[in-house]
Amino acid sequence: MKVVLLSGGSGTRLWPVSTEDCPKQYVPFFKNNNSMFENTYNQITKLFSSIYIATQKKYQTIVKKQIDKKIKFIIEPQKIGTFGAILNTAVYLKYKEKVSDDEFISIVPTDHDVDKDFYKILLETEKLLETKKLNVCLVGIKPTNPSNQYGYIIQENNIVKEFIEKPSTIKAKKLIKNNALWNSGIVVFKLKHIINLSKKYLEYDDYNDFIKKYNTLPNNSFDREYLEKEKNICVIETNKKWNDLGTWDTMSNKISQPDEFNTNIINFENKEIKNKGISNSIIVNSKDGLLLLNKNIEKIYWKEWGYYKIIFSSTNNNNNIKIKQLNISKDNNISYQYHNYRNEDWYILSGTGKIIKDKKIINVTAGDRISIKTKELHCIRALTDLIIIETQYGEKTEERDIVRIEKEWNKIIEYINGK
Repeated sequence: MKVVLLSGGSGTRLWPVSTEDCPKQYVPFFKNNNSMFENTYNQITKLFSSIYIATQKKYQTIVKKQIDKKIKFIIEPQKIGTFGAILNTAVYLKYKEKVSDDEFISIVPTDHDVDKDFYKILLETEKLLETKKLNVCLVGIKPTNPSNQYGYIIQENNIVKEFIEKPSTIKAKKLIKNNALWNSGIVVFKLKHIINLSKKYLEYDDYNDFIKKYNTLPNNSFDREYLEKEKNICVIETNKKWNDLGTWDTMSNKISQPDEFNTNIINFENKEIKNKGISNSIIVNSKDGLLLLNKNIEKIYWKEWGYYKIIFSSTNNNNNIKIKQLNISKDNNISYQYHNYRNEDWYILSGTGKIIKDKKIINVTAGDRISIKTKELHCIRALTDLIIIETQYGEKTEERDIVRIEKEWNKIIEYINGK
């Protein structure tokens, strides 16, 4: 399998940090100064040896600075959308790299936040394509909430029936009940299939001839120009952690913590920023501009164990209140932790789980209420998918008021047993 990292986009929704000169996938957003592109590349190289970077010519220098290895580039002749970029990739591999028509090609976006072993799913797509005797496979994410930020895939027995682009929350709930999946943007195909597709659009003799006619291709996404029209596509499902970091709403949760006003301040300059009361917002400061935007209060905050959203937040001297909905996925747990400045009340809306308070294990189910005092050690593990309403109250309700003792459930059990 050949893996192609698609990384030529401009990422305008993350302005002012993402710019035409250095788009979002190459920006060092994270504490280790890695970019999304670097994180993706590092994860892919642990699993695959044949990797190509599909990007624009002007980004070659950035890529070379971030990846200190020999790199195989596939340069987009002109920016006309992912449809052209993927066709260009296929034609390049066939005519320049002499790749076999029967080779599987994986197209992987570079602006996603995923589990460390997420990309093992690419190997499963190859097996599914051979079983189904089809030519194109997508990777679908099992939804954790009825988000209106993603495209959905309607499928039956791993065969794609329909695409729904960013539905309303009400419609998304219905789609999830019918086993719809989020569309991850990952595409796996047999090379000859996309070569045949390219020849339906252009008559060309070789790669150079293809490049000369490239700008006559539709300026469109691969999804809209091809996938939504094609009938014989399969999809493989994964419940591994996946998050699209394409907006400040999603990115702010990954790289910053909200303050007491539920505002995330993201500062890329050596300049102090003080918030005196701007609530439920995101403030981004960079050398290219200053951005202030309102949060969606229903916004999802992704965690290793699932996600949470803030329902209500109020600040009044030392009497602070915050109400959250926690969605903990089956067989996951929050860390064994305590808080210095707040109490918490949990109401179990649905599901079953095990709570540890100090060193006592308590079985809980829908309708149960649990009170957790300041500095009281606690955690919860979901035996089935759990939904909890958490009410925080006290001197502070900041997210950073967490002292973690252990994260892994087995180590937590060892800890409370004194091992």
